[in-house]
Formats: sequence, C-alpha cells, structure tokens
Amino acid sequence: MKKLLLAFTLLFAFNLANADNKWIFFDTSKDGKISYHFNVKSIHRTGNKVKMLTLWNYEAVNEEFPDVSSATWMMEFDCKTNKARLLVATAYYGNMAFGDVYDSIKSTDKTWVPRVPGSLGEAELKFACNANKIK
Repeated sequence: MKKLLLAFTLLFAFNLANADNKWIFFDTSKDGKISYHFNVKSIHRTGNKVKMLTLWNYEAVNEEFPDVSSATWMMEFDCKTNKARLLVATAYYGNMAFGDVYDSIKSTDKTWVPRVPGSLGEAELKFACNANKIK
C-alpha cells in the first residue's frame, strides 16, 4: 500500500505541470476493464475533510450497464477517521466523461464508510488526504 501511495504521489507531482489536462490516470482494475483517473483541480480541503472528483473509464463493455462508458464520482474523504462518502455520481454514454449524461444522482445517504485496507478506496483516500501537501 505504501508503494501504491508513493506511486500516486510521484505521478501527481509529475503531472502538476500538466494540470490543464483534466483527468490524470492513476490505476487500472486487475482485469484491465476499468481505468481510474482523478481531477487535480477538484481537490479541496476543509479541515480534515477533502473532496475529490474521480473518473472510472470502462475500457471494455460494462456488463451491468452496457450503455455507460464512464462515470464520475464526487467523493468526500475524512482524513482523520479514514472514511469516505459519495456526494454525486454521474454516468456518461461516452468515454472519459464525454458525451451525453446517462444518469446522475446526488447521494442522500450521508453515512461515512470506512475504507478497506489495501483497496482502491483506501488508496484514493490516502491520495486525496496527501494531495494538498504536495501542491
């Protein structure tokens, strides 16, 4: 996990010069069907909480929702308790959040969910919580 966080940190620092590029790649699912990206300009800290926009780009047909090619997730992370919650999710017909919106939901569930150690969710939380230290 420390190596993954270090890789994200180095990738983030390397790509700061490229900040005009909206989506920065940071990982791929184990099966290679989804690439994960983040938006540098979306990272905002207020005290122990950080908001960050992430993108899941489906490299293969999404079997559950075949018309969806990508989705964005506005997440809020609590850096003190290592928990997160979804604020808004938006699915797109096109890749990389382009094209028409398939659907969008604003979460009404304000429950904070612990991040599972070693998971993508934990890596996102650690990256978001450390991003402002790098900027």
